[in-house]
Amino acid sequence: MAFITRERVLAIVEAATSLSGNASGQRLKQSIVVIGVYFIETDLPKALTLQDEIDNPNTFITQNAKNYLKGLVDMGPRVVGSYENEVEAVKYLKKIINNIVKDRNPQQNIEVDLQLSQGSYYLGYKPYGSINAYANLQNVVVKLHGKEESNKSVLINAHFDTMTTSPGGSDDGINCAIMLEILRILSLRSSPPLHNIIFLFNGGEESNIQASHGFITQHEWAEEIAVVINLEATGAGGKEILFQAGPEKSWLMKYYSKVPYPFSHVAGEEIFKSNIIPSDSDFRIFRDFGGLIGYDFAYIKNGYRYHTKYDDFTNINDGVYQRSGDNILSLVTSLSEAEEISLQDETDGQNDQGAVFFDVFGLFVIYYKKTVELILNISVIILSFLTLLWCLIEFKTMRYTFKCYILTFLKFIEILIEWLLSAAFILLIGLILGAIGNTMSWYKVPYLAIGLYSMLTLIISCSVLLITNKYLRKDSTPIQDDVILHSHLTRTIWTIVVLIGVCFGVRAVYLLIIPIIFNMITLWIIHGLKLHRKSSWWVSIYIIGNIFPTMFLYGISFHILALFIPICGRFGTEMNPELLIGLFTMMLTILCLCYYIPLILLTKGSINIVLCLLCCFIASFILALTPVGFPYSGDLDELAPQRFSIYHTQRIIHNENDEIIKSDAGFHFIPMDYNSPETIKKYVKEMEDIVSLENDCKKFLFCGLPVTYSRDFEELDKSIWIPTKPPIYPSDLPKMVHSKRNLNSTVVRYEFIISGPDCMDVYLSPKLGIQFLETNLNDFIPNEQPLWNGRPTLYILYVYGKEPALLQFYVDFLVPNEWNEKVLDVAVTGKYLHDKINPQTDHYKRFLDQFPDFAAINTQALGYYESWII
Repeated sequence: MAFITRERVLAIVEAATSLSGNASGQRLKQSIVVIGVYFIETDLPKALTLQDEIDNPNTFITQNAKNYLKGLVDMGPRVVGSYENEVEAVKYLKKIINNIVKDRNPQQNIEVDLQLSQGSYYLGYKPYGSINAYANLQNVVVKLHGKEESNKSVLINAHFDTMTTSPGGSDDGINCAIMLEILRILSLRSSPPLHNIIFLFNGGEESNIQASHGFITQHEWAEEIAVVINLEATGAGGKEILFQAGPEKSWLMKYYSKVPYPFSHVAGEEIFKSNIIPSDSDFRIFRDFGGLIGYDFAYIKNGYRYHTKYDDFTNINDGVYQRSGDNILSLVTSLSEAEEISLQDETDGQNDQGAVFFDVFGLFVIYYKKTVELILNISVIILSFLTLLWCLIEFKTMRYTFKCYILTFLKFIEILIEWLLSAAFILLIGLILGAIGNTMSWYKVPYLAIGLYSMLTLIISCSVLLITNKYLRKDSTPIQDDVILHSHLTRTIWTIVVLIGVCFGVRAVYLLIIPIIFNMITLWIIHGLKLHRKSSWWVSIYIIGNIFPTMFLYGISFHILALFIPICGRFGTEMNPELLIGLFTMMLTILCLCYYIPLILLTKGSINIVLCLLCCFIASFILALTPVGFPYSGDLDELAPQRFSIYHTQRIIHNENDEIIKSDAGFHFIPMDYNSPETIKKYVKEMEDIVSLENDCKKFLFCGLPVTYSRDFEELDKSIWIPTKPPIYPSDLPKMVHSKRNLNSTVVRYEFIISGPDCMDVYLSPKLGIQFLETNLNDFIPNEQPLWNGRPTLYILYVYGKEPALLQFYVDFLVPNEWNEKVLDVAVTGKYLHDKINPQTDHYKRFLDQFPDFAAINTQALGYYESWII
């Protein structure tokens, strides 16, 4: 398929505007909307091969990037600390880069460096963060020097490490491959860029974004970086979206707007910052610890493959390489010549509040500063209210004034009732499906979410409108007046929402501003020319006037559901996902179709339409209760796996006398979605042996369990623990040596030296009445500490890469005067994440082999936990 062009979109619009106002024409207009959105969202450019390079010099060649990625993916998972990540991947990248350097144009000066970094910092999450410590993490760094040894650089970053079972095709291998091809293209050009371009292939992102911290805080080239381009993935393939830009630098969008295939929404930035998405990116490190500005890109399509064994080489469309490569090459090239970068030191103190930005069907980007946004939003709000007033003035000439106001108020309440009833019924359906154990039927078949929740929203909205029109409408005014008034009031409600958003600084209100503007213009034409008084073809004008915002919102709705439906597979068990997806789908349906709903009053077969919608809803509900609605699938053609991370764990607990009071082992995992572990109980016989951890969670520091990240703490009490035989460990167990000394009568210092595997955690929880003061691992002790039995706990995550390294640190505590008792509980955990060297016991293998094909075991590792009271 050829990529969607401006001419094709214009042809669609022209065809729509030429249609008549009859029913078939209206249905065709709706089809145009759906088909147009489909082509815009799925079309990709033609991928170039080596044969195309002769006729396309200085152009991104997909075949080269594919070859680069194939070499990375063939290594399998590349976990920090593994041979594949620390030796094979580094060697492979250096080989390709050295070949590029060898074949470069003599005018290009390219420098290559291999960085080994260590450090520590605090990374805050909601509700709890962690102190991250690391040692011997590797970064492969390439610097393409600019003209006359420029002291400014553009940084482009991607990571080559992966999660434990994932080959990392999209996350983040494809972006490493794209960077290599861009480096090759730029190295062949006859003249260097104005500014330096630094390519950072970072080797530790999945370990809590640590390697980027090592680069930006320690590398000699870090201080010269002016702008960063971060390339990430929370899905597998598709179009890369620009979801963060800045902060506070609107000029960045001037250069992004020049890319050939833009896809950007500032709404994505606000969704990401809300912490509803359980992911993070290196961009946060560059921004928070390096003070950098720049761009954050990510693939969001097909999130089912993300962080699983299915994120491989074969599932990425060739057009994905070409699209991303063309875009990033264009952006890097224009930024490397940017005047703003040269003047950045002079303009750093100037006020720039950032920008609102979004693309229009991938054709072009609209962006404007926050000051313009404020003026635009306030102007639209005022005009919207004045337009309603114009409508009321016109209508009151046909009715008594008081009667007009009463009718308007009742219509306003009617719309609110439509929406509130829709939300109430959706919540009811979600609760029913949750109670009977049939949640997430749309996980594998997303269209079921439309059948359930979009249909229900339309049924209720149309029914309320038809009922009130039949039984409450007593006057003889034309029905088209009611339709138009309903449209005015719907816009007014959204206008009030915009006003609230403006007060709270929400930039995503542009999603409402666009349909408000088009609705106003359309109704101005209808009112101004009195079209609704002359003939029925005003309906065509009304529909045509709303086609653009409808297509625009359809496209955004498509991406929102494509993002969040797969994410529900890793949301945990706290919230019924039916409520989230149901309300999301309802809001998107109302947003897209709210201006069309009142047209049902003009339709002769309105009851039949409602009945058809009801049949669709009933059919969808029945399907949700049948095997069709089973959420999961391991079939590559309709992949929707259920995720599991399982640790074969040994626990050793010491009391205050250093005596072992508990020593056991078990299979441990935290349910990752709402249906876990019920769906696998009939497959895995050991699930009958689950033991409650309620008492352990009260007695032992964080239930006596290793956790993956600090976000797991809230779910620990829901952990699955199945007693079993102890594991066999491939290397030394974690060991802790500590010393204690009093700095004065009220301050005691504990010094620790900890050794063990390349991924370890440390929990520190002082007794009640004792406070954390400081640690050399961070400038401050965070206030947002997880609580255990009402006691604050410090969580330290430690990783080392190429070579083993000891974790050495101290923590000071404020104690009551002349305190002579034990001060704190401390636990050390070890995680053995490398599948190829983990000697899984026979009973662990048998346990894992029982899992059905729809289960994706992201982590099948060994764990170790030991605690003391010191």
